[in-house]
Amino acid sequence: MLAISGSTLSDNSATTRGGGILNGGTATVSGSTLSGNSADFGGGIWNGGRLAVNDSTLSGNSATQGGGIYNDSGTLTVNGLTVSGSTLSGNSASQGGGIYNASGTLTVNDSTVSGNNAPLGADLYLAGGVLINNNSTIGDIFP
Repeated sequence: MLAISGSTLSDNSATTRGGGILNGGTATVSGSTLSGNSADFGGGIWNGGRLAVNDSTLSGNSATQGGGIYNDSGTLTVNGLTVSGSTLSGNSASQGGGIYNASGTLTVNDSTVSGNNAPLGADLYLAGGVLINNNSTIGDIFP
């Protein structure tokens, strides 16, 4: 299990996935900032496993899909992405400036996902899977 706490990950890049973090297992990000990261998929974070993002800020990240976070499905696992008490803003992508959810379950608790930029789903692009919104502000959602 990967646990990142009280950290800043900034100005990193990846050719394909996860400019800041590429998670294929189980990870928790708490009290951290991811900014200025870039990749084709998941400028800030690419998730293909189980990921919890708590009390963190993702801003100024960029990608083709999922400027802040790209949530994909892992192989033979039930994937879940939980964002709690966090802010995703100022991220950009062609699809899903804040979050791109390809499949799996996306749970957003007491968080703000707004002020991101993308022609389709500026704040959230829900390509598949399920969205559970618990007391959060999510701006532009596509479709």
